[in-house]
Amino acid sequence: EGLRDARMDVAWVAERSGIDSPANDSHDSERAKTQGRWLLTRDRDFWDDSKHPLRCSPGTILLDHDQDPEVGGRLVRLLWRFVTEFNDSDRPICLDESKIRLTPDGMTIRFLRSDTHNVDMVSFDWKDIQ
Repeated sequence: EGLRDARMDVAWVAERSGIDSPANDSHDSERAKTQGRWLLTRDRDFWDDSKHPLRCSPGTILLDHDQDPEVGGRLVRLLWRFVTEFNDSDRPICLDESKIRLTPDGMTIRFLRSDTHNVDMVSFDWKDIQ
């Protein structure tokens, strides 16, 4: 709800006819990619590249915490910064071939480098990106 409160366009998987099962994970990821959306999930399977390859990621944001309200608020601030400060075009920010994992301690971003197509990873503590 925090994302909607921040006026972000959100489509919830559970709202789509109440389907919420692991069998639909690949379909949900493909659907997000087709619609140009990011996939926001608590399902840790999405961090596993053997189950959900990074090259197929629509831009996955994993909320890896146990109902920590601070992580949700940080997510809204982080996405708002992406949209307002780091996007110098009129087009939405594309996170294809990337995964972002948010924990109570910080954030890890895994992505495919555009120049080498190798996997790269960078991590930040929340105190460093406030």
